[in-house]
Amino acid sequence: MASGPQQNPKLNDSLVQILEENFKKNKFPDTTEVMLISAETGLTEETVEKWFQKRHEQWRQSEGLPAKVGSILD
Repeated sequence: MASGPQQNPKLNDSLVQILEENFKKNKFPDTTEVMLISAETGLTEETVEKWFQKRHEQWRQSEGLPAKVGSILD
C-alpha cells in the first residue's frame, strides 16, 4: 500500500473550522489561496478544492438556488 496524503481523509472539527472560516472569506478561492489552505490544513490541494466545491453546492441550495451552477432555467 502506498504511503502519502490520503485522497479522502476524514476531516476533524478543527480542519472543518479552518475550511469554513476560509469559505466565509471567499467562496471561490483561486489557486494560490487553495495552496495556502492546503498548507495550513495539511490536506491535498485536490481535497481542499473538492471540499469547497461541495460546500459551495450546499450554500447554493441553502440560498434556494440549484446546487450546480448552470443556466437560469435550472
